[in-house]
Amino acid sequence: MVAGLLFRPLSSSPLLVPLLARRSFSSGGREQICALIVGAPGSGKGTISNWIVRDFKLQHVSSGDLLRDHINRGTNLGREAKAFIDRGDLVPDKVMVGLIASELKGLGEEADWLLDGFPRTLPQAEALQQETPVNVVVHLNVPFQVGKVELPDAAIRFFKVIYLGTLR
Repeated sequence: MVAGLLFRPLSSSPLLVPLLARRSFSSGGREQICALIVGAPGSGKGTISNWIVRDFKLQHVSSGDLLRDHINRGTNLGREAKAFIDRGDLVPDKVMVGLIASELKGLGEEADWLLDGFPRTLPQAEALQQETPVNVVVHLNVPFQVGKVELPDAAIRFFKVIYLGTLR
């Protein structure tokens, strides 16, 4: 079984690539791209995020990178998150939503972004949508039967068919 991609827009835009490509051809008044990528661990999110960010000039926001940065810099949020992590607990939704929403708002209202690694729960998704609404979701739908060894190659091959084929 080959890995598949599901492009699921949350706005009136029909697919991810046309929405992203529109930014190059529109003149003023275009919709800000607020995207997130979701999928199982090992499904190719990092690889595909890099392509999307590179090709469509989006800001890449990684929840893991942000959290590590705050911990390393010793910010209030970083110290709070580290206390949970050191106890073996998950960082609470409220803390994570605050971190992500603050970062996304800090990019400005005109910046296009791709969020990676967040949300992980329904309450996080609902809170994110209230704070900084998402209008594009890229869901990497990799079947359970696809083994870890063939997973990245399968995801990349299928993505090239959809992604590169749409750009021609």
